[in-house]
Amino acid sequence: MTMKTALALLICLFFMPVTAAFSEPISTSEREVKSMAAPIVKAAVESYNSKDYAKVAMYFSEAMFSYFPQAKFDRLITDITASFGRIDSYDFMGSLTQGNNTVALYKAKTENSELLIKLVLTEENGKTAVSGLWFE
Repeated sequence: MTMKTALALLICLFFMPVTAAFSEPISTSEREVKSMAAPIVKAAVESYNSKDYAKVAMYFSEAMFSYFPQAKFDRLITDITASFGRIDSYDFMGSLTQGNNTVALYKAKTENSELLIKLVLTEENGKTAVSGLWFE
């Protein structure tokens, strides 16, 4: 198993339970999903590149915030950036609805490779929140 595959599996194991949290879907048109997700994915990429947990954590659902504290974030981002490097750019690929979640997918170009950014969004307390986040 390559290091990249191992990291992708590790990331999935960290976040899979969070996406099963009770929530309401935000299923809307792809254009609306792209618009809603834009500031969140921007914050996630900035958070990834600067290792600044607060930039993305402000968008987390209650379950995500509890499940993914800063200590986990710090370890995970350090491991991923060691293999992939900084994210240089990202492009929206599309969206889909899975159960109570709306998923926005982005292709990211990094210093060393490419990543798939998977943002799982839900409606919580009247606002869009992140209930899952993958860098694969």
